[in-house]
Amino acid sequence: MHRTITNIIENITPHAVESGIFATKIPDLEIIRSDCPTEELWTLHKPAMCIVLQGKKRVILGRQIFDYDMSKYLSVSFDLPLTGQVIEASKQAPYLCIKLNIDSSMLADLVVAIHNRQKVNSPISSGLHIERATQDILDPIMRLTSLLNNPEDIEFLAPLIKREILYRLLSKPAGHHLMAQSLGVGKSKQIAKAIAWIKANANKPFSAEAVAREAHLSLSAFHKHFKIITLMSPLQFQKNLRLQEARRLMAFEGVDAMTASSLVGYESPSQFNREYKRAYGASPKADVSVLIKNNATLSFINPSHDDY
Repeated sequence: MHRTITNIIENITPHAVESGIFATKIPDLEIIRSDCPTEELWTLHKPAMCIVLQGKKRVILGRQIFDYDMSKYLSVSFDLPLTGQVIEASKQAPYLCIKLNIDSSMLADLVVAIHNRQKVNSPISSGLHIERATQDILDPIMRLTSLLNNPEDIEFLAPLIKREILYRLLSKPAGHHLMAQSLGVGKSKQIAKAIAWIKANANKPFSAEAVAREAHLSLSAFHKHFKIITLMSPLQFQKNLRLQEARRLMAFEGVDAMTASSLVGYESPSQFNREYKRAYGASPKADVSVLIKNNATLSFINPSHDDY
């Protein structure tokens, strides 16, 4: 296993020579590198798998903390607002991670084929899992990353290898969520609809009843299953989205705190300031000032990306 990880590192190192998030010629595949630990950063993480090859990462969802390091991977089955932080990295041993976004059309084709052979088992569990990367996951990842150095083969071989990786993911603990969503059945699909509604209406007054109706769930069932999957209440989910977007507006687009709070849906600037300080440990002005001064952090966070 360690030899396989070493091979993957050798495959990706020429394509990530400094801290940053690097898109590759392989669709949906990104390389993340950091030469030092980072600040805590809030992000909306889309469905994907992220394998750590070197260093250590911490992710917080709701009130739960997840740490993962070499040969472990993060599997996210829903759009989830996470706090992420690289906690172990150096110039000599940088944090290295590869992220494979879930290709929804490829997933749908594969799920239909699998569903013809087996019944969907859809237990209710968190939409985030940390798993050890077994050899059946690492082997195709190694073959996929080797294509970065043989770009003429990408068009023909990358789709086949990505399909193999997705097939392996579907057999893991998070696979039932991906399968149920793709087939449009079960609580996984209903909560995915609720998350999409909250995202689209994040700057509007929150109505649990309206979201429950959108998800075709009773109010009590909606609250119960939403919290199991996202590890937070629907209102906390919306609040995280609002604060994250306000931070982005202030740090990357130069919007002042009062304008940002209004744009994301706050009617009271004082409430915005209180909730922002509770989330980030400083007032909006002080927090954003530190972010702007920290050029290394800003160069590492690319607002065009959803996560890191």
